Amino acid sequence: MTAQSLFSERPKPRGPEDLIELPSLDFEPYDHRHCWDLIGPEGTSMQINHHPRLVNDSAETLHAAALEGLGVVKLGLLVGMQDMKAGRLIDVLPGWTTRGGVLHAVFPSRRGLLPAVRALIDFLNKYVAEEDFDTREALINE
Repeated sequence: MTAQSLFSERPKPRGPEDLIELPSLDFEPYDHRHCWDLIGPEGTSMQINHHPRLVNDSAETLHAAALEGLGVVKLGLLVGMQDMKAGRLIDVLPGWTTRGGVLHAVFPSRRGLLPAVRALIDFLNKYVAEEDFDTREALINE
């Protein structure tokens, strides 16, 4: 099974309400509620409660499960962008997005910072600054 095969026997969703009919994958939420907050055209918002078939705390595991076509998942573009560009993952609701997140780099102190850690922080700062994560189509259609 692949990500595309998820829709070989069922239609792609026409709107957020259609997500309820699809198998889903999700991170473990702090409140044990599986709810996606979606933002649509003209700032429309909608909450979709779902019952995932796989719950995990690992973005890599959810990413791999989505690549295998096990369900739809809300992944960060840092995780799934390359597979979206290559057509291995698809945006099931074009025009709809989720609320943005925050990327944290945690380290004990700037003093004595290992060169490898400094290089990683510099790389992430440059990479994230160069990408326009508010424009998914520009990222996917590069």
